[in-house]
Amino acid sequence: MKALKTLIAVMGILIVGLMTVLGYGLYRKGTDPDFRFFDLGGGTPETTTPTGPTPPLAGTPPAADTAPQGFATRDLGLAPGAEVREIAAADGRLYIHVRLPSGLEQILVLNTADGRILGIVNVNR
Repeated sequence: MKALKTLIAVMGILIVGLMTVLGYGLYRKGTDPDFRFFDLGGGTPETTTPTGPTPPLAGTPPAADTAPQGFATRDLGLAPGAEVREIAAADGRLYIHVRLPSGLEQILVLNTADGRILGIVNVNR
């Protein structure tokens, strides 16, 4: 009987602990869409360099480990004559619609948390 009571107590503690971890995970996911408990290597595929026209950026984006934390100013290095057409924000991302002097339109995707450039989308019309 004593073993049964101990087993029930241990299972109760495990349930409370797991519910706490679950609540924490839901809270973190709600405040940070990129949050993961575990990175099992099956996440986002590596980005490839576009094979079309040169992106409007003067240099390459900083590596993830050198990206400024809590950045205040970010120079996008747009090509001379490039025009920012529209800016929108959603889900921790900043979307910047740019028209290049060549007429090509691109959408730059930035992470609002640290300013990293997540990708460039060529818009073909």
